[in-house]
Amino acid sequence: DKNYADLFNNIKFRQAISIAVDRNQVSELRSDGFLLPGQCAPQPGIFGYDEEWINKWTEYDVEKAKSLLKEAGYDENNKLRIEFIYKGGVMAGFYEILQAQWALANIDLVLMSDDSTKTVELTNGKAYHIYQTQWNWSTTCNSLDSLWNSKAGNNRTLTNNAELDAMLADVCSDVDETKRAEKIGAIGDWLSDYAAMVPLYIDTLLTGVNSNVEGLVLNSNQSHVFTYAYVPE
Repeated sequence: DKNYADLFNNIKFRQAISIAVDRNQVSELRSDGFLLPGQCAPQPGIFGYDEEWINKWTEYDVEKAKSLLKEAGYDENNKLRIEFIYKGGVMAGFYEILQAQWALANIDLVLMSDDSTKTVELTNGKAYHIYQTQWNWSTTCNSLDSLWNSKAGNNRTLTNNAELDAMLADVCSDVDETKRAEKIGAIGDWLSDYAAMVPLYIDTLLTGVNSNVEGLVLNSNQSHVFTYAYVPE
């Protein structure tokens, strides 16, 4: 669609949809505030890192976003409609937050969850505006839903149970850290009883490194590599 191609090539449009996202709210709702708001740019320690660009166009400003979109021909009387096809699972919660935030800037984000058949059909025909498909385990909740949800392509429980799916959805939507921990424990108990699984959780969130640690590197996937990390004697 040439109209959409031209729109996505419009720098003011791209700026508008960026500042129409409240990243702090996303972090609170999706990761208990652990995710750091930022731009899709090389992180510190990665080749190409630029201090200016790490937070460029990330400050939430819905009124400015509406102004920029109006210059592109969209306002409350002519809302921009974007169809977003995504893989099902825990990320649906994020897209629903994005949908609500963009609506305030007069963007009508239409969410469509897809299965493998639809993926082939739509990608081959290029009948989409935005298409997302990736594994994203930035939180415990992401990994739980990706591996244990009945509808997940990587369902390791070998079950199809509405009760478990409901428990997963509940824990992924709870922003209270204590309640989330209790609910995750309850899911573990359920799996032990009904799916012959004993889930073990390992917290890999790196919150700080002492200044005397050397050799720790951040790879291109923004994962910390400890292979050559050491504390000098």
